[in-house]
Amino acid sequence: MDEIGHFVDTDGNSAAESVWRALTPSVAQFGADSRVLVSSTPWGSDGLFASLFQQASSGELADAEAHHATTSEANPTIDAKFLASEEARDPESFRSEYNAEFIGGGAAFFEADNIAAAVTLPGELRSEDGVAWLAGLDPGFAQDPFAVCLVGRALDDHRRLLVGLVRSWSPPRRKAASLDEGREIEDTVLAEVAQVVRLFGARAVTDQYKSAGVVDRLQRLGVSVRSEPMTAPTKDAAFGFLRGRLNEGSIELYEHPELVRELRAIRTRYAAGRSNVVLPRIGRGHCDHAQALALSIFEHDRHGSGGDLDASFGDDGSVPLAAALAGTRDGVFDQSGRISPSLGYGTQF
Repeated sequence: MDEIGHFVDTDGNSAAESVWRALTPSVAQFGADSRVLVSSTPWGSDGLFASLFQQASSGELADAEAHHATTSEANPTIDAKFLASEEARDPESFRSEYNAEFIGGGAAFFEADNIAAAVTLPGELRSEDGVAWLAGLDPGFAQDPFAVCLVGRALDDHRRLLVGLVRSWSPPRRKAASLDEGREIEDTVLAEVAQVVRLFGARAVTDQYKSAGVVDRLQRLGVSVRSEPMTAPTKDAAFGFLRGRLNEGSIELYEHPELVRELRAIRTRYAAGRSNVVLPRIGRGHCDHAQALALSIFEHDRHGSGGDLDASFGDDGSVPLAAALAGTRDGVFDQSGRISPSLGYGTQF
């Protein structure tokens, strides 16, 4: 069983157990001559692979052996400079993927302690509690909720981001009976979304789902909005910015149970030396509040005046991109830590 640590479902490595139960009886006919070989890079400290490795290492399984090797030990031809850059890019993932360490929380994209530490606000904010408000939108009308997350900059420190308001609209249980009814449902939701966004004097960014219609109708309702196609690399980059903020403690949330639950549920998937973010289904949605938050963080942090964190900030709250926020998949950032031109770096707001 190759890459047994990544036989996953929404609950982690539990899919490996059913495959293991089906596989092991097939060697029984060979008696003492049979062998079952499992290998993998670890994915967290839980699951079947971690358990088997621990049992074999400790001698609990008398007929099993455990072996461990880092990437540099197993394949000395891998360039040392490449390994050093990977470690600098994402130290936590490096420990798991290249050093083969069973690290706690390795399957989680965000560290639980960092999420808890970010919940410092007493509750929802008002528009006057921050500046440069921006609304991330994750539209949904039929299956997933329509989620909105308002993020602004702190009055006393524009480097610090505040999650001021999180809202969502659940789709109707019954499918629309006609195109006109479906359009009426969408118009009602978009009117309420526009009201929330205008309340904060915010502009908005939305993902590509029905983006043409969403952008057009919100603009008619007085909202400045643009669409951002959430391709796999863009999604990884957006959540990487959010992870960077949580890691360095430069974002503050209030206790929004659904958002916090989603952040804790988001996972990392490793494959061929790369990692990407996985949004599991929770209830009726796919971490829609978290995606709206990541999209707004992405917009805040990649569109700025350039430079480093010590640069001055404009009155409108514009901020330079911080190299410290790097931490997404390869190719998104250049060596200086700035976002690549292909993702629109350098636009001022």
